[in-house]
Amino acid sequence: MYLKAKITFFIGVLIDLKKRGLKNGPKLAIGDGALGFWKAISKVYGETRHQRCWVHKTANILNKMPKSMQTKAKAGLHEIWMAETRENAIKAFNGFVESYTDKYPKAVKCLTKDHDRLLTFYDFPAAHWQHIRTSNPIESTFATVRLRTAKTRGCVSRAGILSMVYRLTLSAQKRWQRLRGFKQLARIFHEGSISELFMTESAFHGHFRPEKSVLDCFGRIFPLPHCFSGAGTAPFVSILG
Repeated sequence: MYLKAKITFFIGVLIDLKKRGLKNGPKLAIGDGALGFWKAISKVYGETRHQRCWVHKTANILNKMPKSMQTKAKAGLHEIWMAETRENAIKAFNGFVESYTDKYPKAVKCLTKDHDRLLTFYDFPAAHWQHIRTSNPIESTFATVRLRTAKTRGCVSRAGILSMVYRLTLSAQKRWQRLRGFKQLARIFHEGSISELFMTESAFHGHFRPEKSVLDCFGRIFPLPHCFSGAGTAPFVSILG
């Protein structure tokens, strides 16, 4: 019953985004194991590809192993998602499975059940991998906001909290770094190829102003636990853990 409610909730959010102009779905969704979100985005934006966050997945796997083994296992997991090529990643993946299946089957099952969705990022340009194999970029963005809003709790109105989040994010974005390989981002929209990611290059020049990006992210959908960025056609979605 709870999962069904979650799915309904996320479907409502995504449909609202469609109504507000996001006709074509994101090329890639990045997130943790929030089942409600994944099922919802598959229904609303069926062609959006999925990438499971490696930071969340690593934590989930290590939680199923004794502390004495976690350092070694973590290094093995890093060999997978830090590999230079998909082929090397698959080799490291299979090596991890072979090494730990007998003693820690639950940890291995946690890894293998999302095999394909963990390696999706290899289909995109290498310059973008750092940004799309985890949900860290959006997690970092919300860190400043969470620090402040957690203290307010129910002490302000919805309009008040939206205003505060807006101003906090305007301040935080001064320290944001430009995406690597951002000049390649326009190809996906002009060529229709899945080989490129994120938003059109024009998003960084002209109509996609910083103030507009923040307002689009927070002005209408906050405090939902995810952030959508882009203009017209969304490049990606990242859902917080």
